[in-house]
Amino acid sequence: MKRTNIILTALTVSFFSYHAVSDTIAVAEDGRQVVLADNGSWKYLSKDRFAITEKGFRVRLKGDGQWEPTDNLPAKNAEQIVTSRVDVSVKSVTVESYRKKLLKGTISSSQTVIDMSLTLAESSAALTPTLNDFNLFKVSDDKNKQYSIVSITPSEALVEPSGSFTFSVRVKDSPTGLLAVGTQQLLLHIDAKVFGTPTDLQFSSLIDDAKAIRRDRPF
Repeated sequence: MKRTNIILTALTVSFFSYHAVSDTIAVAEDGRQVVLADNGSWKYLSKDRFAITEKGFRVRLKGDGQWEPTDNLPAKNAEQIVTSRVDVSVKSVTVESYRKKLLKGTISSSQTVIDMSLTLAESSAALTPTLNDFNLFKVSDDKNKQYSIVSITPSEALVEPSGSFTFSVRVKDSPTGLLAVGTQQLLLHIDAKVFGTPTDLQFSSLIDDAKAIRRDRPF
C-alpha cells in the first residue's frame, strides 16, 4: 500500500446540529464518529477513525489496519473567485430545518441557503446577471449528491461599475445528518453565462462551517 504521511491531528468534536433528524453526528478528538441522541445518550457509529493528510485530504482509518479516502477534494474552502470583471464570494451557508413530532412518527424537512456577494470592477460595463435560469446553477456535495434549486433571490439585478450586490441560492435538503456521514463539502457551480466570466465558477464550502437554524413553520 502506498505510504501516505497522515497527520493524526485530532478532529475537534464537531457538534454540527441537524434538527431534521433525531440524532446528531459528531467527530470525537480521537477521530471516531459518534451518534448523539436527543435523549442525552450517545454511541460510537463505527470503529473507524478519521485523519487529515498533509495535503488536506480526509481519510478513513479502518479497524482492519487499512485506510481509504473519504472524498476527492482537499478539506478546505474555495469561497472566493476573482476575475478581471467580477469578484464573487460565498458569504455563508445555512441549513434550515423543520421537525414536528406526531403520534405515529415525525415530519422533517430541510433546505440549504448559500448567500453570495458580487462586486463589479470599476472598468467593467454595467452587469445584469442571469439569475432566473436555474439550469445555470448546480449544487452538489463531495459524495456526488445533487440538490435541486428551490429559488435564487433576487431573480433580477443591475450592477453598476464598482457596485456590488448580494443574492441567495436556496436548495432542497441538506448535506448533513445520518444519511450524509462522511460528507465534507458543499459545491456550487455557476455557469459562465451568469456573470459573463471567461470560465464557469466553482465554489466549495466546508459543511462544518455552516450555520444551523431550526424553523417553527414548514417550508
